[in-house]
Amino acid sequence: MSDQDYAVGYGRPPEQHRFKPGRSGNPKGRPKGSHNFQTLLADELHTRVAVTINGKTVRLTKAELTIRQQVDKAAKGDPRAFGLLIKLMGLGGPQSAAGIGQAGVAADQTELTPEQLSQILLSVARDRLPQDAS
Repeated sequence: MSDQDYAVGYGRPPEQHRFKPGRSGNPKGRPKGSHNFQTLLADELHTRVAVTINGKTVRLTKAELTIRQQVDKAAKGDPRAFGLLIKLMGLGGPQSAAGIGQAGVAADQTELTPEQLSQILLSVARDRLPQDAS
């Protein structure tokens, strides 16, 4: 094909202005090792912090601490925290969904009756309360 047969136009730049073989159209590009949102969030959630639980100082990851706080809020009756907790348990796979089934709720059920909700909250609260020293 000669130079005269080549039609220059939209999507067909002149040959002298095309990218040369082996050269990128974005030479600076994204730097190697730069982090995206998911990586930054995962790094932050794995950071350990010191917290006091039942008079003892323990080091937990921020993810563990967040989950504990959501469970505590749900146990106190916060419906939004409880809904989020149910969704998070569904994301965990069949083992976490089985935990819901043990409390009297089918794993595929999306709406709870008041009796089921109170039963789940009582079982969560029972697990979170300190045991008597008897």
